[in-house]
Amino acid sequence: MLIIDEAENLVPHGFEIRRDADDSKVALKRLLESNPIPTIWTSNDVRCFDPAPLRRFTLVVELRTPPESVRAQMWQNLALKNGLDLPPDALRGLAREFDQPPALAGNAIFAACLAGGGIDSLRLAIAGAVQASGRKPSPRSPTSSETFDPGLTTADVDLVRLTDRLIQAKRRAFSLLLSGPPGTGKSAYARYLAERLDVPVVSKRASDLLNAHVGESEKSIARAFEEARDDGALLILDEVESLLSDRRHAVRSWEVAQVNELLTQLEAHPFPVVATTNFKERLDPACLRRFTFKIRLEPMTPLQVRLAFRLFFGRDLTGACGDLTDLTPPGDFRVVQSKAKILGIENPTELAAMLMNESDAKPGRTRPIGF
Repeated sequence: MLIIDEAENLVPHGFEIRRDADDSKVALKRLLESNPIPTIWTSNDVRCFDPAPLRRFTLVVELRTPPESVRAQMWQNLALKNGLDLPPDALRGLAREFDQPPALAGNAIFAACLAGGGIDSLRLAIAGAVQASGRKPSPRSPTSSETFDPGLTTADVDLVRLTDRLIQAKRRAFSLLLSGPPGTGKSAYARYLAERLDVPVVSKRASDLLNAHVGESEKSIARAFEEARDDGALLILDEVESLLSDRRHAVRSWEVAQVNELLTQLEAHPFPVVATTNFKERLDPACLRRFTFKIRLEPMTPLQVRLAFRLFFGRDLTGACGDLTDLTPPGDFRVVQSKAKILGIENPTELAAMLMNESDAKPGRTRPIGF
């Protein structure tokens, strides 16, 4: 068997650019059609091939980055192989944070072993490799069990009951549109739902899919749905208002094509999709009927504020909490919890005042004037 590695470099300027070189094209076509030796060609970018020789390959296979569950097992196996003793939870966190191919993970493990360090050395090594390769890591986030608490979430439907019904449902071809202010737990609920459904997660932000070149955004959208379909995963589309903006206000043809592509994929997708937005009013009206469930999440109620205060600070909130509005779990409480630890503050009154400052900092909040 013959293996031709990095086939894009076989012709200096790529097969597509050298279309004028008829002799080279004919020789390549004959090689593919009449070669008696089993041959495997590998390439980092299949777009370098002219369509004519590309269709002469017996089989074309794309090898994508493994899903999160496979990456977690991969990190654990590499750590054991290299004698690196790291907590399983920390390795799962790396798999969630860095959706990188196995080769980068192996090199990072080896570098961490040479440095004699732990999880911080490993994260530094993989982050450097990711940055050098031009890729970008996923935003670091806690697990769904750490971020989503149904008792601290306010929605216009019972999320616990809805989740139980979705688990029992025979069909998994459903979609949810989660809207509401930032920090109300939209993305956290999406991961919680995936955890309850026992399916992997494919998470995409608008910045992951939008591309400056015409037609590339539509291809990125199609690839995201294909990845979720191949992995049987729940697809999360964050900041979906950037992908489904109102077509009535479009001034360029690609803006309409982008929305059309996403709506087409959404209708035909056989697995769960969760889209989140802070600006539901910016969405194209036609997209709303494409979502099976439309759910609005709101800030916490006064009772939930008291429950969260006890959960995060280990003490009861004294006095009325009616002024503590627009607080969202767990973001606002984690910010105050972090500041309180730094400043050594434990007094409930001072903690409540810090929460009040977070509430007053929300967009649209106004302070009363006068005496």
